[in-house]
Amino acid sequence: MSTPKIYRSIYLPPDIPTNLSLSQYLDIYNPDAVCDDKIILEDDWTGKSLTYRGIRDRAAEHAHALRSKLGLKEGDVVAICATNSVCVMELR
Repeated sequence: MSTPKIYRSIYLPPDIPTNLSLSQYLDIYNPDAVCDDKIILEDDWTGKSLTYRGIRDRAAEHAHALRSKLGLKEGDVVAICATNSVCVMELR
């Protein structure tokens, strides 16, 4: 049996603040000064794209669904395992 190999990044570790929520972090480091119609995600397979306005709207819709359907509240932790696609942002 071979010995597992550990790969280490050549880059410095990211600075991840521990005193901010994700929404606070995004509000600080992803300012709303970006034009709403600027594309942030493009899917080569489907041809669909998502704008900054679209991702903000979808995030709000998803947050509302998580609160109303699952009873989640501020401070609860959610993990998402999904493909890298614009379609992930669509509510089902």
